[in-house]
Amino acid sequence: MLLAATSVQAMNHDIVHRTPLDTAKVRAVGLERTPFAEGLFRAKSTGTLESPDLESPAAFDDLVGSISADVPPGGEAELSVKVRTETGWSPWYSLGIERSDGFSSPPRSEDALAVVDVDQLKLKTPATAARYRVRLRGGKRPARLRSVSLALSNADAPETPPVFSTGPWVRDLGLTPRSQRDAQEKYRHDICSPTSLAMVLEFWGFKEETEAVALAVQDRSSRLFGNWPANTAYAASKGLDARVARLSSLADIEREVAEGRPVAVSVTFGAGELPGSPLKKTGGHLMVIGGFTTEGDVIAYDPAGENRDQVRRIYPRAAFHKVWRVNKRGLAYLIGPTLPRRFAAGVSVADLWSKPVKRAVLKLDDAEHRSQLLYGESVTVLE
Repeated sequence: MLLAATSVQAMNHDIVHRTPLDTAKVRAVGLERTPFAEGLFRAKSTGTLESPDLESPAAFDDLVGSISADVPPGGEAELSVKVRTETGWSPWYSLGIERSDGFSSPPRSEDALAVVDVDQLKLKTPATAARYRVRLRGGKRPARLRSVSLALSNADAPETPPVFSTGPWVRDLGLTPRSQRDAQEKYRHDICSPTSLAMVLEFWGFKEETEAVALAVQDRSSRLFGNWPANTAYAASKGLDARVARLSSLADIEREVAEGRPVAVSVTFGAGELPGSPLKKTGGHLMVIGGFTTEGDVIAYDPAGENRDQVRRIYPRAAFHKVWRVNKRGLAYLIGPTLPRRFAAGVSVADLWSKPVKRAVLKLDDAEHRSQLLYGESVTVLE
């Protein structure tokens, strides 16, 4: 059994449940487990999944949740969370509902502990643990849950980016550029997120008109195009592995690029903070990172470019660290095929076989027995 690998550094922390071992201790009612290759659970009618206590390595004051699910017409998937502060556990907060026709964020709400603001749970008092609950309802066919992700963060961030070293991330993945300014006037100023998503989807073989993607990801409640879990939910509806993440540093993006995976990121900056940007300043903007130069600077596909020829840009490493990791807490969309993907062994010893066949008897001279993995050792799963 394999456990999804996540980096744990203070203080961005991603909890990702997408394997049977990840969800071994959850409480599931009305749900049926699916084979590993198909996800986690499915519901023919209505079912609920509730996690155990999920401890954070440090206190957090912000939580963003996202799910990957296959939701049929008439079905839905709702993600809710609660957090533990020094006064105990909070009530449940809904983070949104996904249906076949789109994603709906919850109404803005506030209590003594937190504010639910479109795609974020903003805490007034730091928390040290969280739980999630997913309610699945089938429709014309069963609804299927493939993964659940919680991105936890606080305001702490390193002042400077990690020292650059050369590696397989020194490359340009060569996305097809798209400018949000090519859209009609009523959309062109607001669709940096779906334009970035459209570039990533096309990279993975799903070529769609930018405005079609924008209308598909538009939050059915707030009407915003930039709702983070709404964007990743749409990518997940294509069968891709997609989640909202809080990455700890540019080194995390480098690892994704090394594996051939572009990363959409969110930035915020004032005048002069991001040299070379087509924007003077922004309270929130999405772009795609497609590689790194030999000097460690960021190769960005920025949809704010006036036209497609001005989308690809090089941003200085230190400046980009400031506007992304510091100002925006390292927010990113991680999107790509489910496999190949690196996993880590989550049990003390795992046998590595050349074929996924159940065996009643283990023979030491079995030609299909390749090796053994110890707890924490990584392996790239191909199929």
